[in-house]
Amino acid sequence: MVDPPIHPGGGKRGTYAHLKRAIDYILKPEKTAGGLYTGSLGCSCGNALNEMIETKRQYGKEPQLGTKEYEHDRLAYHFVFSWSPEEQLSAETALEITRKFCEELLQDYEVVYSAHTDKEHMHTHIIFNSVNYKNGYKYRYEKNDWEKTLQPLLDRLCKEMGLHTLEDDTGKTLKEYAQERCQRKPGVNRLEGKKRRAHYAYRNEKKEEYSLSDHIREDLDMLIRESENFFDFEKRLKELGYEIKYGKSEIYGEYMGVKTREMKRFRRTQTLGADYTLAMIKSRIAAYHNPLPSREQEGEMLLFPRLRFRCRIYCRTDNSYLRKQYARLYRLGIIMPHEKRLSYRETRERLKKLRQVEFQINMIAEKGYQSEKDIDPDIWALEGKINELKSQLRGLRMESKPYRDMTAVYQEIENLQGDFLLWQEGDERFREGAEKYEKLKDQASLFPHSKEALAEYLEQHDRKVRDKRKELWEEKKRYGTLKLLKEEYRDVMETYTPLDENRMELMERNEYGADSDLRGKKKGKER
Repeated sequence: MVDPPIHPGGGKRGTYAHLKRAIDYILKPEKTAGGLYTGSLGCSCGNALNEMIETKRQYGKEPQLGTKEYEHDRLAYHFVFSWSPEEQLSAETALEITRKFCEELLQDYEVVYSAHTDKEHMHTHIIFNSVNYKNGYKYRYEKNDWEKTLQPLLDRLCKEMGLHTLEDDTGKTLKEYAQERCQRKPGVNRLEGKKRRAHYAYRNEKKEEYSLSDHIREDLDMLIRESENFFDFEKRLKELGYEIKYGKSEIYGEYMGVKTREMKRFRRTQTLGADYTLAMIKSRIAAYHNPLPSREQEGEMLLFPRLRFRCRIYCRTDNSYLRKQYARLYRLGIIMPHEKRLSYRETRERLKKLRQVEFQINMIAEKGYQSEKDIDPDIWALEGKINELKSQLRGLRMESKPYRDMTAVYQEIENLQGDFLLWQEGDERFREGAEKYEKLKDQASLFPHSKEALAEYLEQHDRKVRDKRKELWEEKKRYGTLKLLKEEYRDVMETYTPLDENRMELMERNEYGADSDLRGKKKGKER
């Protein structure tokens, strides 16, 4: 069963409230034998929600509060598999079938799954992120996917385990069973016969097989491939019978509206999807008909390895000040020579604080900070630089999207080549894949760039993105250190009592030493 997709929460509950509640539900210890029958793919069960959110943030796919699309955005999907009590299926076998299903269909998504043992019939749950963590594309649940993809895969896995398939239990083919599902009343539960909420109507899934939006998208895609520039695109669009109108929105900026003779009002192209905004249409036209950006010289390119987070348990440092402090603490008995060895977690936390102090000392020595006011200008400058780097990263992602779309078409052609060859040999089961293969081949023939040229460009582009991320990470580290240093300066100034002016003048003129004066006062107190 395919449950309605998980949408953003509203009000005070937060954007990801529904997703958190769904994950917590399927991983409940009382339903999964204390967490024994749970698993994950592409993430960890304990941190699945944060990893899904981070993937959306990385690719700019977070729901935008206040927009019309917010409440319809799909954060994740929820699948439920259930078996008849007569199968006498064990939780281990059900979990194994679910794991194989996820590995075959959802290998590039963050997935958590579980087997529930609290009911008479064995059933499993799957929740997976709507955003692919490898390329940033969103999962699309299309019409008839249940009978074309999901149920056949589940039936095959059940058959391999010696279990009944849906056809074995019902005596009906998938096509017949799907038609019967469509004819059922949505308000009646087929298992219990009780009334329940009608099935959620997925957005953009209408009764007609081919909607007006699909027609407009196909026309725009065709003209983007055929037009040499945006002026030519406008001309060809008008020749097809479209009227064009431009405007400016506070949320989306400049937009383009189109209208045919059959339409009563203009349709803004941005409502057709992220690939059809005015800026994106211009970018796609340029990507199809302009040469690839020139490559940088290898000698000028800075390569940064992927960050690896490790903790080395030692206290060696090149900072002379810290070395003196270690020696002082040892002499005072604060650091004992034979004290009990700290745990790994305690050692890691102490080392983290020491590294942070060392970084602060180096910054103070470099910039010469004397007060809280000296730090503020650098904090403001770093805030601006961090925002600028984030904006550059978003621009780089948008810049590469048309080229990644063309690469995806080339990859899909390779995947469907086997279907095409088998269909040529007379196997009619692969007709649909062969027709899609021929359609994509015709589309790829209009591409101005070869697959090899696109791969070379995207490799160069990914290096730039890694460099920007490295730079952003360094600036964020400096920013956090300065914020903490500012708070410490403030605490010091609140508790510090300066010397009176007369004594300061005497100390500056060296009329008497501060140390001798302090020693004298100390002796006086002792007497």
